[in-house]
Amino acid sequence: MRSRLFSFLSCLLLSTTAVQTAHAVDLNQQRKYYDEAKRALAKGDSGPYQMYSTALADYPLEPYLEYDELTARLKTASNAEIEKFLAEHGDLPQANWMKLRWLRWLADRGDWQPFVKYYDPKMNFVELDCLYGQYQLNNNQRAEGYASAEKLWMTGKTLPAACDGFFAQWAAAGQLTEQKRWQRAKLAAQARNYS
Repeated sequence: MRSRLFSFLSCLLLSTTAVQTAHAVDLNQQRKYYDEAKRALAKGDSGPYQMYSTALADYPLEPYLEYDELTARLKTASNAEIEKFLAEHGDLPQANWMKLRWLRWLADRGDWQPFVKYYDPKMNFVELDCLYGQYQLNNNQRAEGYASAEKLWMTGKTLPAACDGFFAQWAAAGQLTEQKRWQRAKLAAQARNYS
């Protein structure tokens, strides 16, 4: 009885060790594939990434490669690809940067439906706030757009160029008064922003 138990435990231990060794080889190979794909993507070559994508599917750092590959072709990627990536990997530190670039691109090409769906004021990108405000003004949400413009205008900081068109529309509608101009000038002086 003891010898059977000993034999069984020995076999179990050996098989566990063999599986761990095989997995370690796989993990080492995945590391090599990852490094090769990362270097290639940095040079603009997605070939190795495409070739190794199946082997890297369960590799913990694979989403970072996917981010690099998708970011490199952001302007040609479909909205569905980007939405899928954000849904699966939205917790990556870089995900908001991808989202920012994608939303800029959507606004540039006038693709407002996904822009509005994914715009989030909590992202805290003034440029996106201005683009969203411009969307509001152009889509019969004037009161909301005017309120957004006034809120963004009242700062002593220099604002992104993307806000210029939004503020021009707001001013053309008679919403930018002399008092608001002076308030902003005062805020800029207090912030020592003389540009």
